[in-house]
Amino acid sequence: MRLEINNITKTFGHTVALDKVSFSLEGAGIHGFVGSNGAGKTTLLRILAGLDEPDSGDAAIDGVSRIEYPEKFRRRIGFMPDTLPSSRSIIVKEYIDFFARAFGLTGDEKRTKLTDIYALTKLDEMLGKPLCALSKGMKQRVLLARLLIHDPEFMLLDEPAAGLDPRARVELRDTLLELARRGKTILLSSHILSELEDMISGLVILERGKLVSAGKFGNPSAEAADHEELILVPAPGVDAGSWAEPLKKIDGVKTCVAAPGGRKLTLTLTRGAFERVLAEMIKTGFPLAAMRRPELAPDLEKIFLDRTTGGVQ
Repeated sequence: MRLEINNITKTFGHTVALDKVSFSLEGAGIHGFVGSNGAGKTTLLRILAGLDEPDSGDAAIDGVSRIEYPEKFRRRIGFMPDTLPSSRSIIVKEYIDFFARAFGLTGDEKRTKLTDIYALTKLDEMLGKPLCALSKGMKQRVLLARLLIHDPEFMLLDEPAAGLDPRARVELRDTLLELARRGKTILLSSHILSELEDMISGLVILERGKLVSAGKFGNPSAEAADHEELILVPAPGVDAGSWAEPLKKIDGVKTCVAAPGGRKLTLTLTRGAFERVLAEMIKTGFPLAAMRRPELAPDLEKIFLDRTTGGVQ
């Protein structure tokens, strides 16, 4: 499962929004997509979603060209915009049902699909609400539910956490981690760099329409020491604190501390024990959703500031 972006260029008048941008995403996981305002992130997402056309270049999923086979390509892509109609006459259930029928879902297949989507996005209790009565966080859940109807392999999210309160951001993060666990590849555009660190396995940086860097999130050139840190994020709904004592008993784990709120665990490991600890952790049945080794993944804000100049178009 591989998405390739090949030399995509897009101009608006005299402004070059995208300048021969090329990179690839492969395998399940969440990839951060960052850049200053005007860097070209939304333009690229809209092109991949089929909402805009590039001046030149192409994209392909497992060799299926966006230009040559647009319908096949779009079937495997899901795009989550940042707006939802504010209608008094349409309720959430009718809105989602319309898109389900548009994708050809009927009968038991539709009911089964929507039941799973409602559970994942926590929409069950708001299906009868009109769209105009929804908070920002509720609207994001509806938009995500709409995206999931045709079960795309690749998901494009444009600033989904913008304007959300802290609880809604946590809920969104947990949902995205669950989707990555289910095998989805997510390209997540965000300005909230600190919240990306515990989610992403890859990082793409744009500046003034040009690709700055793309690849795995991390820097393997860490200095040697007698210990290393490991940050674990459990599956949504799991209290990390309940796993602190079992993980402490694993050979190679020096300390294990749960963060306030039970959202993650920070382990101190004996140097060289990572593979052994990981294997034993899997044996215990720990419900892992995401993992980060800080020394291999420097501060995301520092990476961004080091690699960009702050210029705008």
